[in-house]
Amino acid sequence: MLSEFKPANYNLSYLALLLLIAVYLVIWITFFPKYISTSDEYHYVYQAKAFAQGQLEVRQLNLTAWVEENFLPSQTSPGTSALMTPFLFLGNWKLVYFMPLICQLLVALLIAWVLKEDDRSPLFALLFLTYPVAVVFGRMLMSDMPNMLFFTGSLALFWVGARLPERPGMLFFSGVLAGLSLLFRHTNVLVLAPFFLSHVLRRRPGAGYLIVGGMLGCLPRFAYYWLVWGNPLHFESVPQGFSFFRFYEHLAFYGLSFNFLLPGLPFLAFLYRGRYRGELFAAVLIYFLFYCFFEGGAPATGFKKRLILANRYMLPLAPLFIWAAAEPLSRWAALLRANYRRTLAVALVILVIPYWVVLLHQHEAWSAERAQVRQIIYANTLPGSIIIHNSENTRKYLLPFGEPRHQYCWREIQERDLLNAQEHGVPVFTAFVRRGDRSWFQACLREFLAHLTAVSELRPIKTAKVGEETLEISRVEKTWAPLKPVAREECYSTTPPLSWSPD
Repeated sequence: MLSEFKPANYNLSYLALLLLIAVYLVIWITFFPKYISTSDEYHYVYQAKAFAQGQLEVRQLNLTAWVEENFLPSQTSPGTSALMTPFLFLGNWKLVYFMPLICQLLVALLIAWVLKEDDRSPLFALLFLTYPVAVVFGRMLMSDMPNMLFFTGSLALFWVGARLPERPGMLFFSGVLAGLSLLFRHTNVLVLAPFFLSHVLRRRPGAGYLIVGGMLGCLPRFAYYWLVWGNPLHFESVPQGFSFFRFYEHLAFYGLSFNFLLPGLPFLAFLYRGRYRGELFAAVLIYFLFYCFFEGGAPATGFKKRLILANRYMLPLAPLFIWAAAEPLSRWAALLRANYRRTLAVALVILVIPYWVVLLHQHEAWSAERAQVRQIIYANTLPGSIIIHNSENTRKYLLPFGEPRHQYCWREIQERDLLNAQEHGVPVFTAFVRRGDRSWFQACLREFLAHLTAVSELRPIKTAKVGEETLEISRVEKTWAPLKPVAREECYSTTPPLSWSPD
């Protein structure tokens, strides 16, 4: 099955791939995601709620003025939230989890389609369905899988359509999808540019269609940013920034971990002899070096978690590596006897199923811990109350569905705010989720809590250890003295890792 296939075998390969996808779907539903686990997911879902209500913004209580004001839930690209919106109309917000799953499966089918067009086995698409980063982010409400769908769709249409001058519409829609992919991740340009520029500069058939499609595809991105920010060329700020500070660390981390998660695939890709060889190597090099200079992506967290979360930036390279590596693998497999090839293919397929069970079970257990934290917070606070928390560490547990709470970062709270809450009879709680790998931040947090305890008679009502996180919930009884939160710049005086904010 891993050898050079004759056209008569393609239907059988597709059937085998579809059957495995069906098995994967059953396993995925068995370990249905429990709850969101990152602050990014929170922002995407909150923005999707606004879209579902026909709005760009939501209402938030201004504690100082004690009036509701408009608030933009997310400052990131809107594509992910837009794809979530239809699922919110189905009644249960958790159905949104099917969005990244559908995107993941469609990406695998797009990869299989290109493999077939290049006379390779569609079963090589299993390399994407078993890529741990793709499996995990197929269960998370992040931009990665939606972005992969539009990005891979654009690249697949280009890969196939560029050699079919009689079908310029494929290049047109490749450009459209490339432009739409900017609603998810701007760095797609780094991978697509070598292919598109090569085609245009060499004046190959369909270049005009590609340009026009790309321009049309960019219009929704420009329109949204003009509507929200008044500037169609607006870009979100990058808090991590770029520097040489972590270049060698990222060079080793991404280089080794990618080959660990997709064993040897990047090395095999360098043996590729097919079409777009120069463009493929250029795209990989440009994109890889870009993220080596990017400050984010190698945070001081658990190694297993870091291995998955940081490598999500490398996801756009996965289809390129699979398409490229399939060529030498097919050449080598052709040297084996047919019975050996069939035995090898069957053995690999059999191993895939327990692998999925183990991987999905592990992520399900980690997600269940996040659900446990949320349950503790909601069990020890009241609907409509004010919750003071340590920003992204806790905000993700307070979704805007069900029993709402007014939530605020501890740096945003002033004395007048707490007095207003007392005057209006609104209870105030604090909920702080702490992690051991951010010890540099604990001093600032302890100082704030100590001051709040001194002036407000803060009493702990719940302390719980869940996984690697410690949750502490208190109720603010009264406020007699001015409250002066620790300034943000004081948190940075402890020389934290540059990859993280102090939240």
